[in-house]
Amino acid sequence: MKIKSLLLLSLLICSFSINASAKKKMNVFKLQAMMQPINDSILTEGYKLYCYEKAAWIGTDMVVAHCKYMGDFEGVIVYEATDGKLHCIAYDKFHLQCLLDYTHDENNTYSDVKRPLTEYEAKLVDMRLKMKQKCLETNMINMMESMNTDLIPLPNNCYRMYWLTGTTKENVVPMGNDYSFDFDENLNIIKKTKYHNSFIPTKWPEGKSVQTVMHTHLEDNPYMTPTDICNFLLYARDCYEIKEFEVISPALECVHFFNGQTNQILSVTIDALKRINKHSEKNKKK
Repeated sequence: MKIKSLLLLSLLICSFSINASAKKKMNVFKLQAMMQPINDSILTEGYKLYCYEKAAWIGTDMVVAHCKYMGDFEGVIVYEATDGKLHCIAYDKFHLQCLLDYTHDENNTYSDVKRPLTEYEAKLVDMRLKMKQKCLETNMINMMESMNTDLIPLPNNCYRMYWLTGTTKENVVPMGNDYSFDFDENLNIIKKTKYHNSFIPTKWPEGKSVQTVMHTHLEDNPYMTPTDICNFLLYARDCYEIKEFEVISPALECVHFFNGQTNQILSVTIDALKRINKHSEKNKKK
């Protein structure tokens, strides 16, 4: 079922609840009350991941377009500077030089002046390379073309390394085959997470308009994930102006709706959606 907007969905729920039993009414709103802090936490993490990945995308494009030292280029790292802005720096094969420094803000400013890496930048590059190797040694990751990593800081000097599967194909929103690894300050893996069981891209023919993308999670993955949010924003919203995303959760018997314009997640029971649909069909016949 396609929901035109979260506002319409909320109005339909409220409208139908007037005629529903008190128990059913409470179930609808109890779910949302229970899910709100969880959804807010997922959304915060997903949006942060999106910002890091977006900075890496644009920073890499800047390197290709403006870097004078492409023969020395090895990779990029994104971090939040003391001014609160994200920086994407391109580092060389010897991990000693910054070849281009891109500032992720409304001006998309950059410097293509070669300079030594700062102590913090050199530490991040070294950490990133060691963490990637440790992640691969777990044999947990299904490596695919266009796979990216993002290093997100956590409290107490810990870091989370996300692995995301992207795509360069047209009319495709990639989802799934995504992981995260939490590391302590000594670069030991303290947590491993596999978010989806497989790669689940949404595809559509050239010229076709798409209003929403969706997929179903397994029983052991009851919530929308930060990687869901990140890839939806990167591909569906930013590239194709798709406004809505849905995740069906059999474990919670609900559907999670994410609106890319309001940046909100709304969780609604499948039972309530069936009753809303039935109520709407009755109104159409009148």
